[in-house]
Amino acid sequence: MKDFASVEIHDSRTGDLRGTVSVGPNWTGTALDEQVRYFAVLRDNGQGVALVDLVGGATRTLPAKDATGVAFAGSRLLVQQADGRIELYDAESLQRLKVVNGKRGATGLSTNGAGLLAELDATSATVIDLGSGETLGTFALPVYEGTTGRSGAGFAPGGRRLTVVTERLTDSLLAIWNLDAVTWRATACATSGRNLTAALWASYSRVAVPDDLRCRR
Repeated sequence: MKDFASVEIHDSRTGDLRGTVSVGPNWTGTALDEQVRYFAVLRDNGQGVALVDLVGGATRTLPAKDATGVAFAGSRLLVQQADGRIELYDAESLQRLKVVNGKRGATGLSTNGAGLLAELDATSATVIDLGSGETLGTFALPVYEGTTGRSGAGFAPGGRRLTVVTERLTDSLLAIWNLDAVTWRATACATSGRNLTAALWASYSRVAVPDDLRCRR
């Protein structure tokens, strides 16, 4: 953020300035697509979502008075609604493609570029498969002395780790969750000390049962 009315876009690898976008004074969230083509601005006070074409220069507004978050998943724009719905739009046409059920009251979105979505509320982070709409799991956010601070989430490159940072006035706590099912199997094998069964896997994970549940000795 350059100031309260504009946002600078930098190359994440080199730090070079790619451009500056005017967002106006009343906004609560922004998102940039991976191709650096579209920039979404969540307007305050029910003014909807502004979608800026960074190549053509045009700005379009998507009516979404109850929106609480925005993100991109490839060429799709995700708009989080206060009632828990997550609406997916084609970024070029703004045609609504589908609706995924999320958590009521959630206020933050993050995607991994490979079909997974993480959304935050005051106490937890929930991971959702965008293709099926299925909730894969929920993680409790770090708690400080019975209270939680503001939190933000992001996926590591490759999308196999989810990082959540919770801040307070004087300190912050970073938590990392491993989302790699192969690693989960190795951990489960080390814990059980024996080959796994489909029933055991299903009782602890909502991810599809692997074809091979044998544990290496």
